[in-house]
Amino acid sequence: MKIIEGFKKIPWNSIRVKVVVVLVIILLPLLFFLVYNSYYSINVIHNQVANSHRNLLSLYMQQVDTGLDDIEGYLIRLTAFNDNFKVLEESYDSYQYRLAKIGLFNDVKEDIISYNYVNSIFFYSLKNNKLFNIYNNTGTFSENQNINSYLNQLLGSKSILKEINKSNWYYKEIDNNYYLFRIINYRDAYIGAWININRIEVPLNLIDIGEKGRSFFVTCNGTPMMEEKINNSIEIRLNQEDHYITGREDEFLVVTKKSNNGSFSLVVLIPNEKILQKLPYLQYLITIVVIISLILLPVSILLVKLNVINPLNKILNVMKKVKENGDLYKRVEDDDLIADEFQVVNATFNNMMDNIQKLRIDVYEEKLAKQRFELRNLQLQVKPHFFLNTLNIIYSLSKTNNNKKIQEMIQLLVQYFRYMFRSDMDMVLLKNEVEHVKNYIQIQQIRFPETMEYIIEIDDDIIDISVPPLILQTFVENIIKHAVKMDQMVYFEIIINNLEGERCVQIIIKDNGTGFPESLLLEINSIEDMKDNSGEHIGIYNVKQRLNLVYGDDASIRFSNDPDRGGAVIKIIIPYN
Repeated sequence: MKIIEGFKKIPWNSIRVKVVVVLVIILLPLLFFLVYNSYYSINVIHNQVANSHRNLLSLYMQQVDTGLDDIEGYLIRLTAFNDNFKVLEESYDSYQYRLAKIGLFNDVKEDIISYNYVNSIFFYSLKNNKLFNIYNNTGTFSENQNINSYLNQLLGSKSILKEINKSNWYYKEIDNNYYLFRIINYRDAYIGAWININRIEVPLNLIDIGEKGRSFFVTCNGTPMMEEKINNSIEIRLNQEDHYITGREDEFLVVTKKSNNGSFSLVVLIPNEKILQKLPYLQYLITIVVIISLILLPVSILLVKLNVINPLNKILNVMKKVKENGDLYKRVEDDDLIADEFQVVNATFNNMMDNIQKLRIDVYEEKLAKQRFELRNLQLQVKPHFFLNTLNIIYSLSKTNNNKKIQEMIQLLVQYFRYMFRSDMDMVLLKNEVEHVKNYIQIQQIRFPETMEYIIEIDDDIIDISVPPLILQTFVENIIKHAVKMDQMVYFEIIINNLEGERCVQIIIKDNGTGFPESLLLEINSIEDMKDNSGEHIGIYNVKQRLNLVYGDDASIRFSNDPDRGGAVIKIIIPYN
């Protein structure tokens, strides 16, 4: 119960507790990963070394099995095709037997050189109980005598011979040496071969297994078939498993490969130190790192408390007083001992508090400036000469009694000024902006009859989005101002579409006038303010500023000239929201 109550009292939402918990959460898995990685690396290396040596053992065992198959095949061919062997069934004293023995000796003596593994090929006649050997210039006299004694005893016992004939090559320990035997029965005669196991082990010396490593054949029950016995003190376990680790004082990786021609296997003992080499040093290093990490954990927590948590608590205390008491004159005390980053934070906080009071007045003044700017903007849009020109047109139409045109003109002017003097002019629907531009163009067409043609294309799926007002009229007004001439038809088009793959609207305005002067293009395409004291290009400046205020960097406007027709091209891109 006390433990549960103690956990409840811990301020889990406090940053100092969270920092400690985070350090522990990060450090413990890291330490576990280091330990796990060490053992995993050892296991991976064991598997890789085992696979490598297993492949090598497969090649050696395949070579051995192939040699044994060749010898067995040669023995079978002798029984099937050699006439001299068939005569050995005759009486020992017969003339034919002696001739066959000499012929068979010459045939085998010439062929046995091709079979490096074989120590001897022998023949045995049941009728005469005589053993006849042909040696391959190997082995000692004592060894040959021991083998002959074993064969005479073996071949004279029919029950033992029947058991031998059921198997393939088999092994036998004679005078502390292991031999492989293969015996084939043909009527009343036997032919066979024997091999000292040490002759087969010679190529295994090519395997790099270190000074303590061994490679040898073992019996089916795990007994080494080698002259030099393995020291029992290392307690090596030998069986028919694929690969495993064994040994007490010196560990060994054991890799085995069973023969296809007999109940024996090829084994390689690889010292663990040879496999891992410098990996133990890495393990020691990992252990040291783990111990040092556990020691440094409380030290790290203390350093974090002094350098992070305490400075944060200072800032939080000041902020709480500002929030609760509204004390805008409260500041964080300077401390040269804290880190540079917290000094910057403290200085920034103090500077922020100094600016808050000033910002109160600045915000109010900015609102007044914005109102003045909007008023100036409206004043710029309603130009006196436009109003006077429309009145002159109405006067001229009245002199010709063109009442229909007068009514149309007055109706267009009412719609025009109603749109211009709306009180909610921050944002308008795109379709209303387009209708206003059409209304403005119709007024100009009455003023300059048969001098201009235009096309307005807009996608239906974007007509209800909101845009800043009067972003189209400014450029249409410039076209009429600079491009309309009484002796030339003016053509311009406005294309408004949805950018594919983006939530943006693209507005393209083109005309067939003379285009922008190159010097003017550089000026109006610059990111700097282009407004000057004379008020030149105030309409373009107005549009650029309003787009920047509403959309920031998400909107763009670009001015250029049409390379084919030479007229001006304005491209505006604004987002949906």
